[in-house]
Amino acid sequence: MKNDPEINKTVLEVNKWGADVGISLHCDSSPNPGAHGAHVMYCSDFGKQLASPIAYQLALLLPGRAERLVKNTRLAMLRATRPAWAYCECGFVSNESDAFVLRDHLDQVAAAIARGVKQYAEKL
Repeated sequence: MKNDPEINKTVLEVNKWGADVGISLHCDSSPNPGAHGAHVMYCSDFGKQLASPIAYQLALLLPGRAERLVKNTRLAMLRATRPAWAYCECGFVSNESDAFVLRDHLDQVAAAIARGVKQYAEKL
């Protein structure tokens, strides 16, 4: 994970939108085929309020991470965006069972994230 000039341009655009929340979707890969599970990163307290219910829902579908909710202050998408932001790592493409879900049941991943966003919105 690094911050490159393209990410910085994206952050500038995001901050112009006036959105209340934002979500980045990613997948992990590892040389260890046993690495599996989803986790969600955040930076701010507002980001944590959004990320927490999403992480809970994703972990039900893609369990395995020691920590499903992780504070990260290094990533520009988390650190420099004005809206509450959740950075979702939706499992490992290098793990057979995670890859199966990502390949054949992506609708379930989307539904898990949507349930988390709904839970967040209901608390506002």
